[in-house]
Amino acid sequence: MRGKYLSLLVLVLASSEVLAMSNSSIPKLRRSDFPEDFIFGSATSAYQVEGAAHEDGRGPSIWDTFSEKYPEKIKDGSNGSVADNSYHLYKEDVALLHQIGFNAYRFSISWSRILPHGNLKGGINQAGIDYYNNIINELLSKGKTTSNLTEAKVTPSLSR
Repeated sequence: MRGKYLSLLVLVLASSEVLAMSNSSIPKLRRSDFPEDFIFGSATSAYQVEGAAHEDGRGPSIWDTFSEKYPEKIKDGSNGSVADNSYHLYKEDVALLHQIGFNAYRFSISWSRILPHGNLKGGINQAGIDYYNNIINELLSKGKTTSNLTEAKVTPSLSR
């Protein structure tokens, strides 16, 4: 959630503050304007934030294969090898969520980190299980609600 995404968040927050000051017809929203049980949160996609695409036994995802084989097809030639490096910096990410005051975090699970060979017969990557377990534990230690989604790009062998 660093890099482009943090910059975007700062830009959005700063822009809304400037607009609120320059145009009195735009209401300034405060947390107290929402119901007490309203949940503020953030969401990410595994491919966009995790990075560590070639570490700890993770297998290639469809996007890894595509973006590395055809970098010219991606406008800036980037890929998910590093992304926002949340794989290594998840504690800082959770601390940022806490500092902002979010209550919840929705994240996706990359199947290629859990099942690096695309199916159960190929084995389960314990390092991948540990990574997601560590994120969940860190979120819970800060009192955050979690939810997750599996990566939408499921490998063909998993969809059988």
